[in-house]
Amino acid sequence: MPTRLKRSIEEITCDTYNSDPTRVRRVAKEMPPEENFEETARLLKAVADPVRLRILYALSNEPLCVCELSVLLDMSMPAVSHHLRILLS
Repeated sequence: MPTRLKRSIEEITCDTYNSDPTRVRRVAKEMPPEENFEETARLLKAVADPVRLRILYALSNEPLCVCELSVLLDMSMPAVSHHLRILLS
């Protein structure tokens, strides 16, 4: 994980170009907590797999059980269960 600078928001300025020095403060004030970004990254990582996207697509059209997904995706039931477990974690 990159090292973060621990400067206060009031200290942050841009020497190159900054027509509005309060921009950083406005964005920082609205920035969600770090935990929100961690959770979103975890979710995106879970769906960043073609098989899991296919599962989500299939389930968005019809409720299907693991054995039906297995036939549809031409995969073993344990493999489908593995992908479902990742999506549900």
